[in-house]
Amino acid sequence: MSQSLLERVNVFFEDAGCKTDPTGLSKLACEGASDAVKAGAVASALVFGEILTPEDIFRLLNLEQGDIFYDLGSGRGQVVLAAALCSKPTKCVGIELMEPRHQAALAAKACAPEDIQRICEFRCEDVLACRLEDACKVYLCNAAFPRHLNAAFAGALDPQRAPALEALVTCAALPEESLHQARLQLIQVADCSATWATQGAPLFLYRRDGDGSSAARATAIPTNVRYEASRQLSAATQSTGLSHEDERSLLRSAVLASKFACLQ
Repeated sequence: MSQSLLERVNVFFEDAGCKTDPTGLSKLACEGASDAVKAGAVASALVFGEILTPEDIFRLLNLEQGDIFYDLGSGRGQVVLAAALCSKPTKCVGIELMEPRHQAALAAKACAPEDIQRICEFRCEDVLACRLEDACKVYLCNAAFPRHLNAAFAGALDPQRAPALEALVTCAALPEESLHQARLQLIQVADCSATWATQGAPLFLYRRDGDGSSAARATAIPTNVRYEASRQLSAATQSTGLSHEDERSLLRSAVLASKFACLQ
């Protein structure tokens, strides 16, 4: 039986000796769910999770040879390496703020074939302050981000900072009021499998406005995914209640931590 794309990528991490818990759930479970809620931003920062079917992202982005792919908040670099294996873009860039995750990405890259190493680049930087001028196809795993941070990410992708941007895929809907400044338009809602939703999690495809597309369309996705996508889109249209959105994000992190603890 042939290996899946994710299994091929994970070989690089195994060869590098990186057998860490990528989501940080074990740390949160030890601290306890109530502590995770109190921890606020710490809880949100640790519980990112990972996509189990990265090929769904690349298909939605229409990632091709010649493209420049960016993963904003790339963690240990799994999606970046998968993009290099799957589509062979001109360049695959992962930007990650947390040094331990960045070092894991570098270690895995060093164990990849030379042709993959040549097109992969990992940078330990703040996405909100880094260079994005050549970013063409972009992925943002923002499932656990609070509303104000999602708005800031949208702002970082405005035409002045990311003039080459063609398509953006996110795991959570961006706040509606942030789309105008970034000149982003929701085009499609699809689904994928993720560590936080193995039965299906929504993916949101955005493009620069003015490209002739006028409305979002949904592929044939499971009912639970459609419900979650609708809930997120509804929340994204509300310009008030930022603290409520932040609280919901933190509670989600706590629930994930509790579920993990119950499995131990």
